[in-house]
Amino acid sequence: MKTALLSLPAIGTILTACNTKTAQESAGETAADTATVAAPPVATASCYAYTANKDTITLRLTVTGAAVTGELAYKLFEKDKNTGTIQGGMKGDTLLADYTFMSEGTESVRQVAFLRGGDTFTEGYAAVRQEGSRMVFEKTGDLKFNGNTALKKVSCPE
Repeated sequence: MKTALLSLPAIGTILTACNTKTAQESAGETAADTATVAAPPVATASCYAYTANKDTITLRLTVTGAAVTGELAYKLFEKDKNTGTIQGGMKGDTLLADYTFMSEGTESVRQVAFLRGGDTFTEGYAAVRQEGSRMVFEKTGDLKFNGNTALKKVSCPE
């Protein structure tokens, strides 16, 4: 009986040591798991512009992973100036985005499309329809990129 009582503290010490080691190993595994988490995608910005016949279109894109955000401005001769933001994504070589802009004091949203080709983005056109509070293309498969408004890569203003 005395032997059994004397061995209880030794068994307790061994069990405590095992539990401590398991906790340390678990903490080590957690740190290792955390270290392998991928870093968030890096945002890259690029700018494009179209200028012809007193018309100017500027586009500043920020690409973060699959998401595209930016600023788009239309200054068309003898028409109202539109300046706003875009938010969308690339589908292959086509940028599809919602363009939220102010014109004549009213905020509007319409879908825009640009086809990437090297260092240019060419605006696409197709029939549109009202969907809720925004204008969208009836069929994105009907988009026409005729090259009349090709925005060329330029240095981004600071």
